[in-house]
Amino acid sequence: SLARFAIYSSLLLLYTYGGSLVIKGAMPVRSLIAGIGYTFSLVFATQGITNTFADMSRAMVSVKKIEDFVDTLEPISTSSEDEIMDVLALRSESCDEESSEVLPVVENR
Repeated sequence: SLARFAIYSSLLLLYTYGGSLVIKGAMPVRSLIAGIGYTFSLVFATQGITNTFADMSRAMVSVKKIEDFVDTLEPISTSSEDEIMDVLALRSESCDEESSEVLPVVENR
């Protein structure tokens, strides 16, 4: 991508120009190393911010898709309290019948 090309080009320029200044004696090596360190810190911070904005835009698209899907669902009708109690009673009776069933014993060989 263009951003990656710009980052690597600027680092290459820093290395070559800074290296030539160090060779000529116009700049100490520690200044070049500090400049490289600062450049990396700036590059990674910028990439972090850029990635955060890209992730947020993808998340907003996903949220929109979820909202559209939820809008297509039909609302669940509410039942009366008596109907709910009847369903719970039926479930309770079926559980009691299943628990009274005798299972055959299988011997280990």
